[in-house]
Amino acid sequence: MADANFLCLLLLLSHLTLGFSARTSASLLFVSPLRSASNTSAFSSNDLRDAFLALAIAARHVNARSNVVVKEAASLPRPFQLNVSFLQTSFSPLLIARDILSWSQPPDAIVANLDTFELEAACSLTAPSGLSVMSYSAKLKSFADKALFPFLSRTSLTLEFDALAAATILKQYAFSSILALYQDSPEGNEFAAGLKLLQEPGVMVEALPVSLPPDASLMASIASSPASVILLYSSSSDLLELLLALADAHQLLSDRTWVLAGEVDPEVLVGGMKNPPAARQLLAGWLWIREAPLTGREGLMLKMWEDANASAAAVGLEPSFSSSPSILAAFAYDAVWAMAFGLAGSTGGGRELADETRKREFAGLTGEVRFVNQTGDRALLGFDFEVGQLLVSSSGLLIYEVVATWSVTRGLLKTKDVFPPAPGSTEDAQTPPPLVPAPRGTSLSKTLLLVIIIVPSLLFLLTCCCCGAIFVYWRRSQLEEELDSELKRAMAEVREALRIRAEDGFFLARERSLLVRSWRRRKVEGTLSLSQLVAISSLFCMRDFDPRAVDLLGTFLRDVDARSRSREQEESWGNMDLAKPLTEEGSRMLLLLHLIVNVCVKLLDPTHSFSIWMDLPDKEEGQRLGGGDGRGSGRRTKGALSNLVDDDFEFRFQYFREKLLQLRMWRDYPRMFALLQEELKEHMDYLAASCTSRYHDMQSLPHGLKLVALPEISWGPAGIHTQDHSEVGAIRVDEAAREEMRYQQESQLGRQVEGGHVLEEDLFLSQLHSRANLLDQEFQRRVFELVASHASASPSLQHHSHLASGSSSAGSRSGIFVDCDFEDGRSVVEVCSAPVKRKERMREKLEDYAEDGKTWPLTRHILDPVRSSIVCEGPSQMLEVLGWVTGSSSMHPLMPLVRVKNKFAVEEVEDGYRDIQVCVVFSSSSSSLRIIGEIQIHDRKIHDQKVKMQMHKLYKIRRTDSPDGVK
Repeated sequence: MADANFLCLLLLLSHLTLGFSARTSASLLFVSPLRSASNTSAFSSNDLRDAFLALAIAARHVNARSNVVVKEAASLPRPFQLNVSFLQTSFSPLLIARDILSWSQPPDAIVANLDTFELEAACSLTAPSGLSVMSYSAKLKSFADKALFPFLSRTSLTLEFDALAAATILKQYAFSSILALYQDSPEGNEFAAGLKLLQEPGVMVEALPVSLPPDASLMASIASSPASVILLYSSSSDLLELLLALADAHQLLSDRTWVLAGEVDPEVLVGGMKNPPAARQLLAGWLWIREAPLTGREGLMLKMWEDANASAAAVGLEPSFSSSPSILAAFAYDAVWAMAFGLAGSTGGGRELADETRKREFAGLTGEVRFVNQTGDRALLGFDFEVGQLLVSSSGLLIYEVVATWSVTRGLLKTKDVFPPAPGSTEDAQTPPPLVPAPRGTSLSKTLLLVIIIVPSLLFLLTCCCCGAIFVYWRRSQLEEELDSELKRAMAEVREALRIRAEDGFFLARERSLLVRSWRRRKVEGTLSLSQLVAISSLFCMRDFDPRAVDLLGTFLRDVDARSRSREQEESWGNMDLAKPLTEEGSRMLLLLHLIVNVCVKLLDPTHSFSIWMDLPDKEEGQRLGGGDGRGSGRRTKGALSNLVDDDFEFRFQYFREKLLQLRMWRDYPRMFALLQEELKEHMDYLAASCTSRYHDMQSLPHGLKLVALPEISWGPAGIHTQDHSEVGAIRVDEAAREEMRYQQESQLGRQVEGGHVLEEDLFLSQLHSRANLLDQEFQRRVFELVASHASASPSLQHHSHLASGSSSAGSRSGIFVDCDFEDGRSVVEVCSAPVKRKERMREKLEDYAEDGKTWPLTRHILDPVRSSIVCEGPSQMLEVLGWVTGSSSMHPLMPLVRVKNKFAVEEVEDGYRDIQVCVVFSSSSSSLRIIGEIQIHDRKIHDQKVKMQMHKLYKIRRTDSPDGVK
């Protein structure tokens, strides 16, 4: 019997071990049609076939760990393999539903190319089982709604961004007025919405939907528009048929520039029309703006495509394939790799697999593949667009010549200065005439030919090269002159701190003049990139900067250091000792990492004002940047502020999270984040100790022991505890909401946190946030009136119009100082109105309530959506102000007491901060709306240390294992 029990225990332990180990294999289903639906699909049959082949190639590359394209292939666990299957379907929601419902064994994940309705059907049927779907063709923004599509991600861009890119490109061509024609459809309407995102002064964008058949007012609307360029978006040939008919009737305007936008190949559109030759002549001379993710990576695509013959048999296709594969194939290839990384790094499905997939980054066939974790959408940085001129070749087919490229980071780069004035231009792309060999002649004729033609040509070419070099030199000098004085000063300071000055052997391109080098006899260690230097200097000045440029600078410095390091040292760089002294012999990369950590520490210290000075580390400072106390003691340089960063801690933390944490250095050098945590711990311990010292001092002041003796938590007599109470109604819970809650529980939706489970409560969060925005102005005014009723003189509101007029600000707000009469004499009281609690912060609080075991809906327990603070001197005044607030129920019957939380009653507080928090029911005097709000009573000496605003964010950084936990 004992042996049997031991065997059962052994089997149970082995089962648990296997359950929590990483996958060794995963089943992946590829779903795609192989034929396009006529006049409805954005892709040709060849495009769909190429994409299907790319899926098979990617799966073979994953299993073979091939780094032909994805250099991070080696990071996949060695035993992990993809088991792929293929489902060739058609564009039909019913057929998709039939196929999914007929599965005997569902796959671990799906990579799909489906139209809008088919993808919606697939996601609706697979979401209850937590099945992740990766799309490489979904374009509508609606798929970013994670309440409807919680496990959908995509490697393709949205139509909204395609439209914004097209409008931005036309704006950079100096068009001040743009008319967009689009077919009245979900895709067309989303494209029009994207155009309206262009917020540029002096640029007018008008979007005109075209219903088929058109009404008589269409041409009148086009004719009356002041636009000089007409942008056409259509995923089918119907709109082009209309324009062709107008051209045949001589009703098409010829004084406008015409542009085609979208990923649909014009030749595909023309192929579905009644008169293709006439349609080609109509499009001749137009410009075509399209996604071009392969810009600079065409060679990688063709090298990858060499594997197509071996992969064709896996999907049942003929060995022949396109010599120039489509862009859709590139998106498909990256989709497989993205899903492979997610599957290999997770043990289950649902939210875990979706989060793991979205947090991975890799250099794919379409460039840097990153996802926005909240939506699963493809991040926009590093993506290219092409501007091509459509021409009719001598063989009668539409071709296009690239005349410009554009990206978010690089802007517009013209390769040819062309913009045709009207549609229907007949300029063909003619092939050059054949070269006719010259007749044989005497040696004299050859000499004359050499002297008369070849020598002048070479001289002309040499002159052009010299002029080009002069222009490049002039342009670089001009770019440096455009930098403002603050940034120039920061660049000089940063170069000195990182030891990358000219005297150290590091030159900008302008500084590497041969004449200068020969005159000064300097050794050249490397050439600095101006864009990288501007990026790190902008980071130092707390301006907007390009994280990729800073990472590239880090790679450059690492390569420089590697030349003087042994192989063993090089292999241990990922865990380099960042606590080593910063000496002249230290690593330049190490100096860069310390500089970034120092900036982060200053940024996260609210007692440090960036509008005054910012510290730059001295090279001789010792083990940590900023000295031993963690608050900096180096040389000082004036810091220039951008609109993103000021002395408001909320904005500073947002800048840290959304800009600084985007640097790849945090992942490449784990000790860097650990050092930041150590620096923050010193700062937090210092603040907590300061607050605790004040707490002990207060007990010796008058009424100090009475303050400490008050109960930690006491509830009001009305019995109102939550926002959904019938006397409050700030959130409303009906039977439909309860049914949704039960459905989420049965489908295992939501997210698991330590000690509990959090369901989606966006409905209740929106209700509470909306009610808070409506009543915040009046709540702040009521609190001020409460304090003003005890004033010794009438306070002035002339500098605080946000209370006088009721306007609300999203940022932090300054206080109003009121002279009040207390029992121990007159004293100044400060009334501070806080902004409405953000939805994101409310959502974070739900996790805390789940860990405490509170009941659903968790949103009902948020008692501080509107907040106001009263700051006074010492325990005596705090108790008197508490009496004002708790006694206000008789003076102001619309503010009954809900709860009093006294943090002075607790001997030990984690962050050291103590105050009194009074929650009351606030009722509007102009309506029947009510909400529970919070009035905080602070001791001035503790409040002025700005502890409360930052501690919960700093603890979030301290408790996480990596920067991803902060983001």
